[in-house]
Amino acid sequence: MTEKQNETEKYPPYTVTPCSVCIKDVPLFLNTLATIGLKMHYHIVLLRKYYIAGPRHIETAIKHAVRSFHTKPIAKTLEIEILLFIAATRQTGRISLFGVQEGKNDCYICLIPRITEKQVEPWNLLQEAGINLVIDTSMNPDCAEISNDINNTRFLFFMDQYDITSEELTVIGENRLEDLVCERVALLSIEK
Repeated sequence: MTEKQNETEKYPPYTVTPCSVCIKDVPLFLNTLATIGLKMHYHIVLLRKYYIAGPRHIETAIKHAVRSFHTKPIAKTLEIEILLFIAATRQTGRISLFGVQEGKNDCYICLIPRITEKQVEPWNLLQEAGINLVIDTSMNPDCAEISNDINNTRFLFFMDQYDITSEELTVIGENRLEDLVCERVALLSIEK
């Protein structure tokens, strides 16, 4: 087996699609998602757009979470492992901002295939279960298309959440905030 094949097995192909969804009961919604995920052989994670620094933020978190989950996991499920890596924390109490809330959620739905299992078309099962995702057709459903335009309030959130100092930003440049967020996400693997 070549290195490239090993890399593919470590990081299964995944899709990231921008969407919005209204949620009345978060625990019921998450249980329904978990049931559908098992049925269609996917891990399903919804990430709130506001708290994502850019496409590499999601990519870095998924890759590190998958690796961690299959070697020395922090969480009991890959979905929670991904949220922990997105937030760059080992504390589950600090990840709720990144996941869905009651009401309208603008988010990214991440579908990660379960390794060695057959996947089925996810969208029909989600609709059949009464989960009415409105897919954002103005964006290409590719992670590279995620906007990383960060307004001042979000910028301050990222500095606080990921312990990014003004000095770091001065050295690296404010336009490289996503790089610093990805660095913090990767550091979670080392700090375990």
